[in-house]
Amino acid sequence: AEVVSRRMATGALTGSFPAALRAIVKDSGPMALYHGLGAASIRVVPMAFLSFGTYEALRIVLDRALEDDDDALGVGAIGEHGTGNGNGRGGVVAQVAAVSAGVADNR
Repeated sequence: AEVVSRRMATGALTGSFPAALRAIVKDSGPMALYHGLGAASIRVVPMAFLSFGTYEALRIVLDRALEDDDDALGVGAIGEHGTGNGNGRGGVVAQVAAVSAGVADNR
């Protein structure tokens, strides 16, 4: 899809998306659809590691902070891993960081 959209955006192909897809496969073969996959992977893979690493780190920090709050309030932790409330908050912060980095990368 990326190859087709880029060629349509540059004006190299016109018409509908399916027509452009057929034209690329007819002119260059099906492997042309994978052109640029390596470069895109080089950009996407570090973002995935950043997102996952940030999520895990924030999940641990927030779980510990929430356990401390629960202990101070006299509320028992659920399970051996605490309340688990850090999971959602860590995910939100990790996604905001990853999307922000992705937007900056595309500009």
